[in-house]
Amino acid sequence: MRVIAVSTLRAFWERYPDAEQPLKAWYEEATSASWSQPAD
Repeated sequence: MRVIAVSTLRAFWERYPDAEQPLKAWYEEATSASWSQPAD
């Protein structure tokens, strides 16, 4: 999956520091996934 705006994620976790690790984990999983449909 291609994540379009990492800067948006970064801005969010800078404002809400508790969200940094979960968002980074999601980003790693999403970028390495090969989903064929949004529902996957």
